[in-house]
Amino acid sequence: MKFPFLKINASPCEAFPDRQSCWRPIIPIHLYSIDKKKKVHYYALLDTGADYNLFHADMAEIIGVDYKEGKKQIMFGIEGEGISSYFQDIIIEIGGWKYKSYSGFSNFEGKKKFDKMPYGILGQGGFFDIFK
Repeated sequence: MKFPFLKINASPCEAFPDRQSCWRPIIPIHLYSIDKKKKVHYYALLDTGADYNLFHADMAEIIGVDYKEGKKQIMFGIEGEGISSYFQDIIIEIGGWKYKSYSGFSNFEGKKKFDKMPYGILGQGGFFDIFK
């Protein structure tokens, strides 16, 4: 499978005052409940530096999954603050291929910048260990 990078809007900043956009490896996916009765269209960033897949808890609700029934894991990112994530099996569809994936969901515990996370993350566990 091959996907083009997605051009997204980006805000200028002190270091890059002329920046208007950037390119990211964001691909279209579908998330399904394990019984495949419910699905949601979503986007995900291919992140080789992420240990696991991580999606916003709203996506779990749409596919009828109580995300807090999953196994809890505190995950840390570049900012060093941990967030509670809950892992369980779901089905992910990418480019017409469906596969079972042990993936995490989080509501990001009120961290404002992640309140409406526009895309999930596909990481080492649950994506790169399956697709080469």
